[in-house]
Amino acid sequence: MRVSSSIHGAANGIMSFFFKAEWYSIVYIYHFFLIHLSVDGHLGCFHVLAIVNSAAVNMQVHVSFSRNILSRYMPKSGLAGSYGSSVYSF
Repeated sequence: MRVSSSIHGAANGIMSFFFKAEWYSIVYIYHFFLIHLSVDGHLGCFHVLAIVNSAAVNMQVHVSFSRNILSRYMPKSGLAGSYGSSVYSF
């Protein structure tokens, strides 16, 4: 399957709600995004994890980004040592 210069995205999201009391709720949200750039073969993963506790007005967010460049498919202008993996966390 060949698609012209565009970014393909596939998302799988899970959203769960837990109610423990009338004024207490926890929301757990997890998203996983797989992004493939068809121009130069880059493959990236984007994870978002957010936990919200409305009773204490506390919010925790974990975001990580992983970028893998496939060694089998490199553009002609690519450098020899440029393929690898990176993970970023906030």
